[in-house]
Amino acid sequence: MKILKNFLPLFLFFGIYLGSGIYYNDFYALSPVIIAFGAVAFAITYFKGSINKNIDLFLKGAGNDQILTMCFIFFLSGSFSFITKEIGSVDYLVALILNHITPQILFIAFFVISCLISFALGTSVGTIVTLAPLLPGLSSGSTDALILLSGSLLGGAMFGDNLSIISDTTIAATQTMGVKMIDKFKANGLIALIAAIITCVFIYLNQPEFTSSIIHKSDKTGVVLLPYIAIVVLALCRLHVLVVLTISCLLAITIAFFQDLSFLSISKLALDGMQSTFEISLLSLLIGGLSFLIEKNKGFENVLSLI
Repeated sequence: MKILKNFLPLFLFFGIYLGSGIYYNDFYALSPVIIAFGAVAFAITYFKGSINKNIDLFLKGAGNDQILTMCFIFFLSGSFSFITKEIGSVDYLVALILNHITPQILFIAFFVISCLISFALGTSVGTIVTLAPLLPGLSSGSTDALILLSGSLLGGAMFGDNLSIISDTTIAATQTMGVKMIDKFKANGLIALIAAIITCVFIYLNQPEFTSSIIHKSDKTGVVLLPYIAIVVLALCRLHVLVVLTISCLLAITIAFFQDLSFLSISKLALDGMQSTFEISLLSLLIGGLSFLIEKNKGFENVLSLI
């Protein structure tokens, strides 16, 4: 009963979020940020102590160095994704693979592409949006081929997002748990690799027989892949993730300048990328402050006493 009492604001947040998502059949219909604001307002008046004291506790929790670090990582990863997409890194990677394969390995290759793009972009949804327009052309009117290609895209998108260094969920998990990004990558990498190999085997065994004319054009060169290579290499060197992202962003910006993109257009891309992470950043601040309020009211202490 004490746990329910201590965690009531958090349960309220999850309950309204899940309830609204099920009711509207869309979990994005009502922003979790709005729900979190309501849960925080409720917690400030609900917990014992003066409202001013609870506000101070909330602000202290929201201003935690790990929470703020997470927000800056979100901002940089957003800018990185937008700039690399604009300079043609994604299109070049897709063209590089699709133009050098045969229809016999198309499905496995498309799964691998989805893995790489998702890892590079840090988002499964962004990967699906980027690659889904290719499906009708690659399937050549074959329903069976379209189904398997769609499954390959979905599986690959989830694989890459799970491992990506700039994925919002990965950033949140490592920062809140105090785990180094590279250690999480190594631990998850082996598990995900085994699952990916098994997936490739099943794709190969179930692929339909069909012919497809695979032509995907890109006017870029291999230089546009350097930011992706840099982010992996620098991460393996155990540099701080903010340093890794900053250097990789600067490299992408340098390539953009050589492509004759103006300073204003690049700065707008960087800002748009940061703004794309606004919701998850604000949500992190709100939940961080709310969690600190619960901690100070012995919520987590009561949970640990049961273990």
